[in-house]
Amino acid sequence: MWMGWGINQETEHPEEAWELLKWLTTEPGQRVYTRRALTQVKSLAVELQRINDPFWGVFLAETEYVDTLDDAVHPGFFPCVSEDATAEFLLNTWKEGGEKFNLQVKLDQLAKDADRCLNNTE
Repeated sequence: MWMGWGINQETEHPEEAWELLKWLTTEPGQRVYTRRALTQVKSLAVELQRINDPFWGVFLAETEYVDTLDDAVHPGFFPCVSEDATAEFLLNTWKEGGEKFNLQVKLDQLAKDADRCLNNTE
């Protein structure tokens, strides 16, 4: 999700937060979200007629031109956190069949990799 939804490590309700995050980032939650915003779930965008919408359709038409974001390659940001592994995770999550992707295992690995990256003082 482009907004970067996540769970605050200080939450008093981690299980509930995880359930909400799963709902928000899968088809049922995206169906509700898409009423007021743009989803990355192409099948929903097509079903809810966003492709030909005069507002949302403009954004969807531009997706074929999307490339690596500047912050993924700019040394002033966190390229070790935001490049290949994260992109691969997002692609696997949002493509058809993504609901079968083991999110917990992959998120745990991404968190370890990000911590290692951010703690690197070199």
